[in-house]
Amino acid sequence: MACDFIETVSLNGQRQYILAVIEHATRHVRVLGTTAHPTARCGVLFHKRHHLSPTSIPNLRRNTMNRAPRAVTFTGCRPCAARCVGADGVGALISWVLALGLMTSLPIGAVLGSVYVSVRSQGLLQLPILGLIALSGIFYPITVLPDLVQWIAQVFPIYWLALGMRSALLPDSAVAVEIGESWRHLETAGVLGAWAVLGLILAALVLRRMARRESGSSVAQRREKALQRVG
Repeated sequence: MACDFIETVSLNGQRQYILAVIEHATRHVRVLGTTAHPTARCGVLFHKRHHLSPTSIPNLRRNTMNRAPRAVTFTGCRPCAARCVGADGVGALISWVLALGLMTSLPIGAVLGSVYVSVRSQGLLQLPILGLIALSGIFYPITVLPDLVQWIAQVFPIYWLALGMRSALLPDSAVAVEIGESWRHLETAGVLGAWAVLGLILAALVLRRMARRESGSSVAQRREKALQRVG
């Protein structure tokens, strides 16, 4: 039997060390607990608590089976059951964030699809969208970026939609890496609502103008070309 610490990082950025034991005979790995300070004293206390010896493996197995529900809990992380949909108002939060996100993105998509008609232009349009996604705190905390980049990201709805989803799905301690250490639900609703209204107005104007320019023959031609590509 052998034991060692496994280093990991929790969602709030705190470094934790998982104490695990492997039985050479069965190759079973058992998680016994976590600590933020894996000192020699911690190992000695663990040795005394479980009386580690070749003859104590059955006792260790029985003790770890009883301690398993508490051993896998990280400090600063909320258990998954507490963040399920419907708990602590998470379901309502996800609902209104998604609803505002759809009301924001659909009109913008209609406007961009009307302006950029060709497949090539639509492909090039993905580049700035991916750039905005990279600046919106989805892949890494936005607070590590320069202040100017943070202000640019907050202008667009992608950041606010991602912020709303993070506030619903991540533990409360994850707010420490957000701007102002706050989920800013009121600002999220205000910005997404403003973009939704602006998008609906622009979509109505652009689509109406496109409809006036289109004739029945041109629409039929494009439809035939699209069917030929599909066929």
